[in-house]
Amino acid sequence: MNAAIAALLCGTFASGVIAVIFGLRRPMQPLNTLGGSDQVVTEVAGYSGFFGWFDEIISSQSGTSLASDLAVMNIDRRTYETRRLSAAALIAGVPYAFLLVIAAATSSVFLMITATVIGVILFVVAIFGYWWAFHGKAQKERDVMRHGLSVFLDLAVLQLAGGAGVAASLDAAAERGSGTAFRRIRTALQVASSQGQSLSPYESLRQLGEELALPDLIDLGNAMDRAESTGGEVKSALRRQAHRVRTRLGQDEKAAAGSRSVTMTLPQTLMLAGFMVFLLYPFIAALFSG
Repeated sequence: MNAAIAALLCGTFASGVIAVIFGLRRPMQPLNTLGGSDQVVTEVAGYSGFFGWFDEIISSQSGTSLASDLAVMNIDRRTYETRRLSAAALIAGVPYAFLLVIAAATSSVFLMITATVIGVILFVVAIFGYWWAFHGKAQKERDVMRHGLSVFLDLAVLQLAGGAGVAASLDAAAERGSGTAFRRIRTALQVASSQGQSLSPYESLRQLGEELALPDLIDLGNAMDRAESTGGEVKSALRRQAHRVRTRLGQDEKAAAGSRSVTMTLPQTLMLAGFMVFLLYPFIAALFSG
């Protein structure tokens, strides 16, 4: 009977592993691998995921929403949930099935209960860990987009210096570059031009910044829109914003370098402490040995 139960559990686990592998074979398509296409994945209407409440709680603590992370990575919510559940089921299912087989072979009720508790804990940890890893990738993608935005603004300022208008400078700068930021900006400008007077390029860029949680892009849209509405110099606003983005990037890079230096202080301190213990140990041992 125990052998039959063990064989049934192993067969069920093998079927689950095969299903997970086929589920994970669906390719993710982040923005930086989209070649020359400007295709953007849209959210499924009315679909908030299996753990929507959980995502809202942990995302609120990070300062960005899961929706903006999905938009940055160009992945829809259903694909994200499918991959997360598959990964969590695989991480929690392997030790759970292994312990269940041992429990069935030994007829241990305690081990079966322990396996269930461990499986649930691993599943919850995997759900949170997948979100954490995905959020980290989205943050790195935002950093890439910020550098691309800086290059885009520099190109637009060069176009302005050549005598082109603001709208023409933005379009020309977006067409000359490639990469995540340029594709997104190019799409936003094309949407604005297709809607005519109902949507200005600045409003479209601001909406893109709000969708991707990019403050630099939001500030760009706000500054240029404010300059145009108040009769200010839009070209000067664009130049100032380009300077601000470069300054912020420089400050962030210095802060990151400083944090790495602080992080390296701990292992150096531990190494020094260990070296001091190595030097003083003979003296201390001789002192206490009398």
